[in-house]
Order: sequence, then structure tokens, then C-alpha cells
Amino acid sequence: MIGSFHRIARLASCLGGIIAGQFATPITSTTASGATRSFMSSSNQIYRAQTTEWDLPEGVFTPSEIITGVTPLLLTVLSKLGNDPQGHPSSKKLLLDNLANSLSTNSRESTMPIKDTQGEPSRQEIQAQANKIGIYLVEQARKLDLENPNLNIDIRSPCEGHLWTRAVANLLMGRRSNGQLMQLFNEYLHQMVLLRDALLPFENYQDVRFQIQKSKSGPGLRKFEKARSALLVECLTRAVSQKTLVEVAKAFTAPDLPTGGYGFQYSSFVVLPAFLFGSSSIRLLRIYPTQIEESENPILFDYEYPDYYTAQRTEISQDIDVITSQTSFGTSVGTKYSLAVENSSKSPDNRGLLKLRLNVPEGSCLSVDVGQVARGWRFSTHLQHAPGNTQTSAPPIGEITSIVHKINNVLDLPGLVSSTDADTHILFATNSLIRLALLGKLYPHNVFLAEGKEGIAEAESFPEMFGGRFVIIGGKFKESLDFAQLVKGELKETV
Repeated sequence: MIGSFHRIARLASCLGGIIAGQFATPITSTTASGATRSFMSSSNQIYRAQTTEWDLPEGVFTPSEIITGVTPLLLTVLSKLGNDPQGHPSSKKLLLDNLANSLSTNSRESTMPIKDTQGEPSRQEIQAQANKIGIYLVEQARKLDLENPNLNIDIRSPCEGHLWTRAVANLLMGRRSNGQLMQLFNEYLHQMVLLRDALLPFENYQDVRFQIQKSKSGPGLRKFEKARSALLVECLTRAVSQKTLVEVAKAFTAPDLPTGGYGFQYSSFVVLPAFLFGSSSIRLLRIYPTQIEESENPILFDYEYPDYYTAQRTEISQDIDVITSQTSFGTSVGTKYSLAVENSSKSPDNRGLLKLRLNVPEGSCLSVDVGQVARGWRFSTHLQHAPGNTQTSAPPIGEITSIVHKINNVLDLPGLVSSTDADTHILFATNSLIRLALLGKLYPHNVFLAEGKEGIAEAESFPEMFGGRFVIIGGKFKESLDFAQLVKGELKETV
């Protein structure tokens, strides 16, 4: 019976969308002189526009400012509902509680019901991210001044099928409401859902700056609907790809950039995989307020090897670059590091290669593609996070040869370094930037990241998969990198 009630409420929310006609031409509020006004006033209160139309103004805004800009939709609903009768629950609380349920991944009203994520780390990460952002958005919405609103917005909001709680269905289908209010609340929910999903790729979502532009797709964030649909399919059916997250991240930051890549630069910000900044995240991105290369145009950071499977490979052998004592592990690797963008000025569509450069004492410069570093991070086995290995088909440890290699000689080999033998190739790198460089140099197959020597035996307990194992050993992987200093020039540090 309860299920039938919710289906009726859902149908009512859709039918309510028929009542108010088509979208009017979206406009921002204007002053008597015709100047455009922001939805944020100088006192940080919501600007109560005396207009029947609604849209977000053009400009660059934080997530909390966008929440403020969307709130007039909710304010109008509260205004038209009027004062709550004595003994009745607060309309504001009921509507915002519905918002909280809509943004949760585990409620009946969820707009992203991600379930059964066991064994799927990408979906687990997105599920946790969605819930974290949802809680933040609802907290921000509850903080806003929603008392004594006086708005008269009247728009057409196509039905998006967002479910209402029983309490909200009773409220918006009751005598105090009408079809217009159903549409307004539907639009408010949908705009907040779009905001949540547009923020999903960003680990530091509170720091994101969205560029809002007018769109023929509809008011507010509605131009994001196509990208959101692609994201939603992956979230609900399979592993979430890095490619999809990057495309979502571009939607309100650098929409004119071509598809592809793993990061980009726009305005005065760079967007790159979060692990570069010391995060343990596998797929999320971070936005950082700087430019790696001075440019008025956005730059897409593309992969040096579009298909790493066909890239040049160099076989590593047992009898070269081998060292026997830990005192000499990697001491000849360079002590200067820098980032550089290559080929962006020559590309007609603003694509460039981002390189991590290491200067060695002999005077040469080793260079690694940051895109391949990102692949190496995603595809490697992080032993400190890996589930216990229960396989029994691996050969006994005594039958495996362990070889320790000099880091600088490995980094100096052409192409991607691989192994077709059954040996374990060990690389000690206590410096976080050197570990990143190794991830970009090794063919991303059978690569293990370990914090200590015990990781060698753990890696060797995994079944052999078409070749030898590479084990990178070197401390905590969550340590912070001074990425800002690296972007600005050279970071001097010993290995």
C-alpha cells in the first residue's frame, strides 16, 4: 500500500509539471537601471527577486553560492504554502528532509541508489563521495535564511521522476499547495541533484569554482544532464571510469575542451588526479588554484600513450642495474624536480603533455608523462589496501628470484619498462616524487606498491600473471606532496 502511495505521489509530481506552461526565457533579476544583479547581496542574504522567472546568473561561483542561487525556488514554495498550521510539522524541515533523502545513496528517494558495491572499489569510492557531498549540500541549505519569503516564481519544470517522502507528498498534494508548487519543488530538487553530481569528481568539492553560462538546455545547471546520464549509468551498472569523471569535471569548468585526457588547466586553476597531492584516492580529482603554464586558454592534459598496450617497451633483465646493499638504493637519482607542459601551443585543440622532470647529477634530465603516472597509480596493486590473497597457485617464494635495481637506470630506459620473466624486481624509493616517476615508467602490469620490505613476500604470494612482478617500496603513500612548490618551479629534495 505504501508503495502504491509513492507511485501516486510520483505521478502527481510529474502531472504537476503540465500546469504552468513552457519555460519562460531565463533571466537574472535586474535593477531599475537595467543592471544585472547577483543572487548574493552584500549582506550574504538571498536576493529576493520580484520576478516570475528564475535562472542562475552568469559568472564564477562556489558550490555554496550556487545553493544560494537555487534557493529562491524553495523560497517560493514556502511563501505560497504560507504559515504552518499550529501542531503541524515545519514545511521547511519536511522539504529539506526530502532533499537529504534524495541526495543519499541508500534511501527510498535516492537519486543515485548505488548498491552491491562489494569488490568494486570505484563504485565504493563514488558512493562515499556522493553521500559526503549530499550531507554538505543539505547542511548549507539548512543554514540559509528561509524566513518570511516573498517570491512569486512561476516556471515549467519537466518531470524528472524524483520521489517525495510521504510527508512531502501529503504537503504538496494537499489543500495548501497547487501544481505550481509541485513544479517548483521538483526543480529545486533537480538543481541540487545536478549540483551534487557535477561535484562528484572533485575530492575537494568545496573549493570548486563553476563557470555558469546561459544555456538553451534550460535554466541553472540543466546543461549538465547529458553528462550526468552517462555518469549515472556507470555508477549504477559497472565500474566508474576515469574518462567519465574527467568529462563530468569539465562540464562547468572547461566545457570547450575536447574529450579525453586525465586533467586540465582552466582560468587560474588546475584539475589533476588527487593522488598527485598526496591523496589515497584512486580516481577522484583535485582542483588547485594555480597555473602550470601561463595561458589565457584552457589546456587539456592528454596521455603521451593513448593506448599504452602498443607503446614501446624495454625488457628489464637480471644482470643489469642490480645493486646489493640498501645503502646505495637510488642515491644517484636527481635532487631537482619540475613540471612542464609540452606541445600545448602547437595543438589546435589545446591539448598538451604534462611531464614530471627529474634532473640527475650527471647533467641529464629524466622525463615521465604524468598521464602514465596516473594510469600506473590506478592499475597498480596497493598492498596496504589490498584484500588478503587467498590464491594457492603462486610458486613458493624460494623458487622466485628477487632483484633490486637502481632507480635512475630504470627511469632512463626508453619507453615503458616491463618483464617477461618470473622474477621479482624491487625498487626502493622513499621519495614520493620518485615513486610517482616509477609508476609512470613501469608498464602497468604486475606492479605493487608496498610500505616496507614485508611487501615483497606479499607481492610474491599473488599468482604470476604473464611476467615478473615489480615491487616499489618506500613508506607511507598518503604523505603530502609540496605540489604548489613543484608547479612554481623546482622542488629540491634528496631521495
